[in-house]
Amino acid sequence: MAAGVVWRVELDNLPAIAAGMEGKAGRIVRKAALDIQAHAQNRAPVQTGTLRASIRVQQVGPTHARVVVGADYGLYVEMGTRHTRAQPYLGPAVTAVKGSFLAAMRKVAQA
Repeated sequence: MAAGVVWRVELDNLPAIAAGMEGKAGRIVRKAALDIQAHAQNRAPVQTGTLRASIRVQQVGPTHARVVVGADYGLYVEMGTRHTRAQPYLGPAVTAVKGSFLAAMRKVAQA
């Protein structure tokens, strides 16, 4: 190598990689939230259908979603009270989806 010659290579693909990962992660989060919603709706006890119909997904951000229960008595059904037994529907829905969600996110992190 000749004296005074300096080679410098810069490669800044990190923003593009991060943007790609965020998009993939966002799709996985959205799918998991919709899957949780579906499982919870299938498990929710039905008298009038109000509880089941009140379970929905709120997209909070690109990689942030919430599954919410709009019926004001939803927590009492899930957890029970001193007068009624618990009839869990949301917790088991999260458990049912957790494995596939984590596996999909691992794939994104390894890519």
